[in-house]
Amino acid sequence: MSIFLRRNQMRSRPDTVVSPTRILSKIAAGDIHSEAGEMQVQFLKTSGISAQLLRLMENYAEFYWAVAWGSDGEMADRLLAHREKICQIVVGTHFCQTDPNLLERLQGCRGARVVPQSGPGTFHPKVFGFASGNARAAIIGSANFTNAGFGDNVEAALCIEGNTGDPPLDHAMSFVDSLWRKWQTKGEITDEFLEAYRRQYESTALLRVTLQKPPLVPQRRNAAPEHDLLNMDWSGYQTAIQGAPNARTIPTRLGILRQTRTLLDGKAFSELDTIERRAIAGMVDEEQAGVVPSLARLDWKLFGSMLGAGELQKRINANNPHISTALEHIPPQGEVTKDQFDLYCEEFQRAFQDAERQPRVASITRLPALKRPDYFVCVNDENRKGFGHDIGFPPSTLRIDRYWNEVVEPLIQTSWWRMARPPGPSGRLWDGRVAMLDVLYYAD
Repeated sequence: MSIFLRRNQMRSRPDTVVSPTRILSKIAAGDIHSEAGEMQVQFLKTSGISAQLLRLMENYAEFYWAVAWGSDGEMADRLLAHREKICQIVVGTHFCQTDPNLLERLQGCRGARVVPQSGPGTFHPKVFGFASGNARAAIIGSANFTNAGFGDNVEAALCIEGNTGDPPLDHAMSFVDSLWRKWQTKGEITDEFLEAYRRQYESTALLRVTLQKPPLVPQRRNAAPEHDLLNMDWSGYQTAIQGAPNARTIPTRLGILRQTRTLLDGKAFSELDTIERRAIAGMVDEEQAGVVPSLARLDWKLFGSMLGAGELQKRINANNPHISTALEHIPPQGEVTKDQFDLYCEEFQRAFQDAERQPRVASITRLPALKRPDYFVCVNDENRKGFGHDIGFPPSTLRIDRYWNEVVEPLIQTSWWRMARPPGPSGRLWDGRVAMLDVLYYAD
């Protein structure tokens, strides 16, 4: 839809900005008329924004933009093909949403400036202004200069075309100019800024992915959880663990986690003795562990016995290299990502390519639960019903390709998981806080 505005309808005081909302209200009220030679206003949805932006970039000689965020990609290629037309472009970086590769490409443009994250507010404009002689144009709306803004997002904007003297266009150009002048000196895209921002951008990549997901809504069929894992704090977590029917196993479990760290310290899983590998895999009881000093007389079947997993036993006994390689994808400390866990699962399952039966969730999650008990718990037939009810996933349909999203991710978003490590004896429980949930749900 194209609308032409009579200039006498759009005149305003020099300090008055005619907002897109007021323009749309005039359209809805029928106060704007279509006449050749007057200012043209067109409403754009997502699909039309990029097309109009490309047209204006081709047809106009000067660019004056202020955008909150920007992406590298095809639209950036088209922009940089007109780098000589860039007079004033100001790009924000709040929440690390701007791609540092775009800023690096803009670094050589005299008219390009960056707004670092600063102050209490967010740099959030989306104004694409254009000029050629007396001709003026602008796209003003919700879309940033991002691939999503021109693709999958739901966006809306107004494309306004006219001449010098049309208040909305004059005010848009003045707005960009004021921002550019504010950041002209302190917003230069230097090598030092790019290096620092790229570190920040890469370190927050996982958080940005998480924030793009919808909130995890537990599927409990309206039944209240037995243990409200998703809403309890650290004090509630400790109370629940220490008051569980299986609380008597807590010292043994903490001993197992401590000994596992010792066994794997500086060693690959394949470098351990057979009985040590079997212990970490949940195939050694207290009596068998009594004859091996490194196993510290502990009942290693806790956290999920694998004595009934025949195919896994064969591969642990044979020291299948895929299992050890798989476990190397799980880092011994620091953040664990879904990508790392996926690599672990992929490599682990290679050990069973010739097996009559493929490994179940319990067999696959036992080893990560022992190596990184702060992220993983072995979900097995004895605890999956309780876990499923309280975390909110259907126990009967849990598959390994859904384990991260339905088990790990909900737990690492909780208050008790995210709190800092407490001092004293509670610190040992905190170190194994996800695997130790088995205390709550394992049915003797």
